[in-house]
Amino acid sequence: SGNNSSLNSLTSSNMSAKLTSALVDIPQRPLVFIGSDCPHLPMNEIENSICAADSASSYSKDVIGGNDNSESVSRNRSMICPAVDGGYVLLSLPSTCPLEVFDNVEWSTENTCTSQIAALKKAGLEVIVGDKAYRDIDELEDIQSIASTIASNDDSKGMNQELAHFQTVLNKYEVLKSE
Repeated sequence: SGNNSSLNSLTSSNMSAKLTSALVDIPQRPLVFIGSDCPHLPMNEIENSICAADSASSYSKDVIGGNDNSESVSRNRSMICPAVDGGYVLLSLPSTCPLEVFDNVEWSTENTCTSQIAALKKAGLEVIVGDKAYRDIDELEDIQSIASTIASNDDSKGMNQELAHFQTVLNKYEVLKSE
């Protein structure tokens, strides 16, 4: 295999440190971590995650409780969208988030999402779980599955471009694999 130093810059051993560093670098603001390997994550999940982490939003009235009592709104809300493989594709954190939210997360396992939820709860955060689990791209089979989904949903605007992109990636992989 070739030099994958850029691909290995976020290994399991330093993922917690890198994400915690973002909390330190951007203090006192809600943060949303979005996996770049989930091209079909719907915009409404991203919007919901921003609202969940923003204690001033009306998200809690609409989604969580339905009451108008702002006193009952948690100021320590997070949102996570699971991945099909046990990881997650999106995580939002409030501005009041403690740095320990990534402690003891089991990175790159089928328990990543559940261990992240446990870490969030241990840090005192309320956790909202997204509508469904999404497929991220970790393996060739993931690319093939997403390409198949895009091909079967070609009535959406821009889907043909995405399919062409995935086909290009697949073709490059096949060329590299045969060398």
